[in-house]
Amino acid sequence: TSGLPEYFNFSEALFNRTKLLSNEDMVEVLAKEKPEIDFMPGYNFIYTNTNYALLVLIVEKVSGMPFEEYAEKNIFKPAGMTHTFYITQREEKIKQKYSIALGHESTKGPLKEHFMDGTIGDKGLYSCMEDLALWKKAFFDAYKILPKAWVKRATSPQNNLVTGKEPSKPYGYGWRLEDNETLGMLVFQGGLWHGFVHVELYDPISDIYILFLSNLRNGAHRGKTNQILQILNGA
Repeated sequence: TSGLPEYFNFSEALFNRTKLLSNEDMVEVLAKEKPEIDFMPGYNFIYTNTNYALLVLIVEKVSGMPFEEYAEKNIFKPAGMTHTFYITQREEKIKQKYSIALGHESTKGPLKEHFMDGTIGDKGLYSCMEDLALWKKAFFDAYKILPKAWVKRATSPQNNLVTGKEPSKPYGYGWRLEDNETLGMLVFQGGLWHGFVHVELYDPISDIYILFLSNLRNGAHRGKTNQILQILNGA
C-alpha cells in the first residue's frame, strides 16, 4: 500500500548495467530520478518488488548488520537451514563446491547473468526442498522465527486501505492470502525471476504444506497447487 513505483519497470538506462545492481543502487536511482508514485500511500494495494528491496536496507539500518548475516542468524540457523544463501554469497558457495542451479527459459538453455540479479529481499535467495521444509516447521510449527502472535499477524490481512474499501486481494506481511470457500484461509506465495519459478502454499487447518521449485520457467506449475490441495483434503 506504499504506492512506490516498481523498479523493474524503470528504464534500464537509469542503471549501471556493467555490475550487479545492489539495493543501495536502486534507492539511489529512486532518490535521483524521483519517479512518480503509483498512488497515495494507503489508497490502493499492489505487489511491488521495490518495497521488499527497500525493506532489506531498513533491516540493515535497524540491526546494524548486513542482511545476509541477519537472515543467517535469525532465520536460517534457528531453522537448521544449511543450504540457503543469497546471490551476493554465490561466489563463496561456488568455491565451497556447492551445486548451484541456473535459471532456464523454455528450451534455450541456461540464462546469462542479469544485472538486476543483485538486489535481494524481493529475490536472489537460493534454497532447496529440504531447507524449506525445515523453514515451514520453524515458522508455522515451532515458532523459532517469530512468536505465535506475530505469525498470526503475518498470515492475516494487513493491507487495509484508508478509504475503507476492500483491497483487490487480501495480503499479510509477506504472504498472499485466499479465503477459500471450502478450505478456509490459505497462506501462499509465489514468484518467478530469470528462469526460476517457485510456489509455496500452507493450509493451516489441515497443516498441509505444498512447495514447488523449478529452474525452468514453462508454466507447468500453474493451477497444480489447488488440484493437489483438493486431493489431499479428500475432495
